[in-house]
Amino acid sequence: RNDLINKNLNIIQNTFSASMILIILDVPFVMIFLLALFLIHYQIGLICIFFLIIPFLIDRLYSKKINKLSKQNELTQSSIFRIFDNVITRNISIKFFSLTNPIAKSWNFLANRIANNREDLEAEKNLLSSYSSSIGSLLTIAVIGWGAILAVEGQISVGALIGANILAARALMPLLKYVGSKNNLLLAENSMNEMNEYLKIASDLRE
Repeated sequence: RNDLINKNLNIIQNTFSASMILIILDVPFVMIFLLALFLIHYQIGLICIFFLIIPFLIDRLYSKKINKLSKQNELTQSSIFRIFDNVITRNISIKFFSLTNPIAKSWNFLANRIANNREDLEAEKNLLSSYSSSIGSLLTIAVIGWGAILAVEGQISVGALIGANILAARALMPLLKYVGSKNNLLLAENSMNEMNEYLKIASDLRE
């Protein structure tokens, strides 16, 4: 039990850290980079807007599944804590009615379900991360490819093309980090719920 408490505390501490604050503060600067891209050439700015929308579309598609897994995990954890509470507070009754084996089977079943849900949640998180990396690569290819055409036609300079590539990557990075951090926020929320359950059990025992 102490290991689980320490794990939850570490998840909460790592999530609500200085890096998370920096991610949130970095998001408004996306508009500045986007404006600079439009000043270089409006077509490059439109390309960047298209790729900036993609992370939110992907997050919208996968957030439902991730939220569903998180809710299932939370409900299962609540059931485990209820069993844990009953074992502590009704130990004599459980032994008297010989309920130890049924409770142990229920505990193992719920523990396996939590493990499976967490594996599925981690798999969805890794898949979302791989999509984010692909978006960054595709943005670079699109900006350099279309920017090279504009440079050949004399509409922008080579230096402007290099600057546009840097600005486009810089504009996309905060959004990718923000979308990726939403999964960590969900994990932190689940950890806080588990800690609240522990606090309730401790409060009931003191009473």
